[in-house]
Amino acid sequence: MTDTTSALGFSLEEWQIRQVLPHRPPVLQLDRVERCSPQLEALWASKALGGGDSMLSRFENAPPHLSPGALIEGLAQCCGLLLRLRWLAKAGADLLAFSAGDSSQLERFSIPRSVLAESHSKFFALAHPGRVLRLSTRLVLSRGDMHRFNASAHGASEAVCTQIMLNFPSLG
Repeated sequence: MTDTTSALGFSLEEWQIRQVLPHRPPVLQLDRVERCSPQLEALWASKALGGGDSMLSRFENAPPHLSPGALIEGLAQCCGLLLRLRWLAKAGADLLAFSAGDSSQLERFSIPRSVLAESHSKFFALAHPGRVLRLSTRLVLSRGDMHRFNASAHGASEAVCTQIMLNFPSLG
């Protein structure tokens, strides 16, 4: 990493996340990055679940809840965002200036896309409207273009733990 990122990390708002990720609402599952530390290979984000959220499953005789697929997608977006931010730091972007609002930091970069290769998840409870999910991810292994993460999401009583593998051009 370059010295343009702080080991202590930085935060990002939704408009900044949209500059780094290709996802757009209603598929975008991240509202805010609470803290990202590319040097420490970790990211913590949040997602508020509203009653009208299009990613909620609605089954007869059951309260609405975030579909398991949408929850895995949110965690995969955390992983992809971390990879992209690490790539940008290595390519010379000043991520601290970007996090402070300088969107021009990303103008000269064409960020590669990642592909979800595999996920293994264990669900402990469903996520319901009115909750704020706390999503976290940590890069645990990189080999060539494959990157493995441990990720989790927690709300008041909702929880999922997963291992996610993404394909993304090597950070070499």
